Amino acid sequence: LALSYNRDIFKQKINFSTYYRIVDYTYLNNDIAQAYQHYIGSDLSFRMGKNSMFHVMGEWSIRGVENNYRINLSLTKRIR
Repeated sequence: LALSYNRDIFKQKINFSTYYRIVDYTYLNNDIAQAYQHYIGSDLSFRMGKNSMFHVMGEWSIRGVENNYRINLSLTKRIR
């Protein structure tokens, strides 16, 4: 199950999105307890001119008592 929201801001120069996902994994190994995993995340991208973009994404995943965090930064330059 997944829910997401995406929005262009400020004349398509900035884009924001956020999401929530819930996943039910089934493992072949019986030693691993089956549990739902929740993902909550957002990302923001800035268009800097015609050929470049800066993107930042953050995500939080929850599985039982385990919490994991992830942050990604990206700078893209298109060569024409």
